[in-house]
Amino acid sequence: DSDIIKVGDKVTKVMEKLEANRFPAGLEIHKIFNQPERVGDSLGTFAINLMESVFIVIAVLMITMGFKSGLIIGYSLVITVLGTFFFLQSMDGTLQRVSLGTFILAMGMLVDNAIVIIDGILVDLKAGKPRMEAMTAIGRQTAMPLLGATLIAIIAFLPIFLSPDTAGVYVRDLFIVLAVSLLLSWILALVHVPLMANRRLFPKVNSSNLVILNEVKNLENTAQPKSEDAPEILRRNAPLDDKTPRREYPGKIYAALRIILNYGLKHRWSSVFAMVALLILSGIGYTFMKQGFFPDMVYDQLY
Repeated sequence: DSDIIKVGDKVTKVMEKLEANRFPAGLEIHKIFNQPERVGDSLGTFAINLMESVFIVIAVLMITMGFKSGLIIGYSLVITVLGTFFFLQSMDGTLQRVSLGTFILAMGMLVDNAIVIIDGILVDLKAGKPRMEAMTAIGRQTAMPLLGATLIAIIAFLPIFLSPDTAGVYVRDLFIVLAVSLLLSWILALVHVPLMANRRLFPKVNSSNLVILNEVKNLENTAQPKSEDAPEILRRNAPLDDKTPRREYPGKIYAALRIILNYGLKHRWSSVFAMVALLILSGIGYTFMKQGFFPDMVYDQLY
């Protein structure tokens, strides 16, 4: 049995039987070091940390994206974690520090896909697009880019899985858990999130788009509108098709982001050189870090 906690329970029962029936009077057994107990305590601590990280991520999403949006992404996150546990169980995986720690490491990445889909749905709904189109348009537009970003994140950890030395044996579950959870989060973002959004999200349409929609309806109801009347409004406000109001991105955050993007696009080479300089500085800083594969143990295993 590879489960150290189960092995420890079996050893304890055997020792109790030996002490009761085989050992001479006056001979007692005292545990010097109980590895299963240490492992159980460690896994319990990691499980608590995992639940705390899930709650923190959901709380932050509720604050930044709204209660309903954060709740939908939280549902997707919980299903992703539970689904990954189910996969590990079906593939005879183990529950240990590496597998639990991987969830904590990847917690931010597990909600990226769902955030993109939810934000796109909200923007389309506020723009006044038909509800079914708003639920599916962002998925059609971003499914492959999101899959590419997910695969890049997975492949970044592939060398750990392929490592032939002892380190690879210890942390190979990191790659497995990360790959399964990220791919599952991508699938849920495209399937589960739009279904939940269709049931829960009913944002108000922006007032400017309401005017546009009313004008569009009036023009559509007019018999053979003149070419100088109808198309102008539709062309001016429809980047996706001829009957779609334009997307609005109001607020200080979008304004600041727009300024930063415009600056970066106007100064492309400066941006590239700045990124290269930061990469070089990070490589130089890495040489000053204390290097070691595993951290020091918090207890004395040998006496």
